[in-house]
Amino acid sequence: MPSGSRLWTPLNLDADLKGFWANANTIGGADGDAISSFQDDFGQVTFTNATAAQQPQIETNSLKGLTGIKWVIGGDGDDNLAGTWSDGANIGTGDLYMIGLCSHDGSYDNNPTMVGVSFQNSPSQRFMIQRVAANDKFRIFSLSDGTSTTVVSDSAVSDNTPVIVGAVRTSGTSRLYIDGAVQTQTTTTAADLTNSAVRLGSETGQFGAWSGEIYEVIVGRGTLTDSDRERIEGYLAHKYGRQGNLPSTHKYRYGPPRV
Repeated sequence: MPSGSRLWTPLNLDADLKGFWANANTIGGADGDAISSFQDDFGQVTFTNATAAQQPQIETNSLKGLTGIKWVIGGDGDDNLAGTWSDGANIGTGDLYMIGLCSHDGSYDNNPTMVGVSFQNSPSQRFMIQRVAANDKFRIFSLSDGTSTTVVSDSAVSDNTPVIVGAVRTSGTSRLYIDGAVQTQTTTTAADLTNSAVRLGSETGQFGAWSGEIYEVIVGRGTLTDSDRERIEGYLAHKYGRQGNLPSTHKYRYGPPRV
């Protein structure tokens, strides 16, 4: 097969960048089926929730004919899928990234978490992407031993709007990306992340549960280059028909990444 004829996917990332890849399209099941467990596409994490009333659902034909994971607020912040990512305990203050495609319907249960890593309450620590109830913006929320920092998007994102959200920490600086565009605010406070607990759909603690869809999320430790970040964004954008939302200067605005 000639070079450049195959579409790039997160499987083409370097091995040291492959943390977990939650992909609604490979879970299986019929529309409306509850999700009690599934394994990520890198084979690193099994996500589970044993409580039937708190399980999200399969939503087929959700976006561009593809599948999403559908959350409906249960009211207690526990409507999540939880797992253990062994390598997540080794992040420390080092580099990491999380990039996903999601949509929130505006039904708020506090500040809902789309995805997060290193959940621990004593001493407290976590790093996650949230939508802010007060203003409909997205943010990075990080916490380490009681000290929290945030990086907030420049603008609000409308309800029921699919959006590619990325949180990238490199050399201690955390940056937020919305549909491939870097946001103005940053932070150089790097939370010390030493726990292997990960969550999709809520963080089971201070903040609430997601309400809407999560389509795919790719997470890893290590240094994500701008080139690989744009590949992930381009992969998600073209797969789900969101390429028109990428900046005009984005490498994959007009065509998907290939190998």
